Amino acid sequence: MAKKKSSNKKSSKKSTTKSTKKKSASSAYPSALSVSKPSQIAAYTPGTYTSQYGKQIDAALKGVTNFKYDPLQDASYQALAKVYGQRGNIAAKDTLADAAALNGGMQTSYAVSAAQQARNQYNQELAAMIPELESNAFNRAQVTYNALRDADDTAYGRFRDTEGDRQWKYGMDYDAYRDQMSDYQFGLNYNYQLSRDKVADQQWAKEYALSKKGSSGGGGGGGRRKSSGGGSYSTGSTSGSTMPITKEDYNNILNKDKKKQTTVGGGSGRRVAMTR
Repeated sequence: MAKKKSSNKKSSKKSTTKSTKKKSASSAYPSALSVSKPSQIAAYTPGTYTSQYGKQIDAALKGVTNFKYDPLQDASYQALAKVYGQRGNIAAKDTLADAAALNGGMQTSYAVSAAQQARNQYNQELAAMIPELESNAFNRAQVTYNALRDADDTAYGRFRDTEGDRQWKYGMDYDAYRDQMSDYQFGLNYNYQLSRDKVADQQWAKEYALSKKGSSGGGGGGGRRKSSGGGSYSTGSTSGSTMPITKEDYNNILNKDKKKQTTVGGGSGRRVAMTR
């Protein structure tokens, strides 16, 4: 009675251990990942720079390449002409007054000529300044053109900075999107492989259960047995070893034994067995 109780305890312990193992195996099985497809980012569209100085730069460039100096259009020349004209008039008046004083207050042709010469002297001085005024005007045209180009370059640089910031932000967003897409694809592949592994495990469990059931119900003793070859039979010796033979060979052996009127079997002799 004591032995039976101990065997019952062992069987209960084994069943408890098996159930515990099954629970731990099921709980240890990895769970599927939660995946969600990331939203598509907007495509990058490069900006277009439009200069606000374009027309002014074109006009200034023409003013430099097709430069022609006109004193009457030069403000500097006009200002100097006014100054030198005043000085010439003053010089002419002074000359006439001096000549009249010498001639008792009478104006003579000599006095008029001397006054005109005094005025012409200032006109000549003004004319001598025209090359310098022309050079200054050309320099001013170049300065204007360069200033406009510098202003346009500055504006374009600001545009490039803004565009660079946009490109950098798009690159960061795109890299993040690619990382999210990589994680999403990994999750899909992982979940798919996990489902395939579960199916494979279930299939293996079914096949294993069938093989266990077949092996437990297929036990048999010695003696006659049919081989797996279908129409073949086996012979056995006293030592228990068997040799597969065909049905025809088996009948031939029986016929020979009948002719010799011998019996089949014996201690060390050979016996032929046919399984049903």
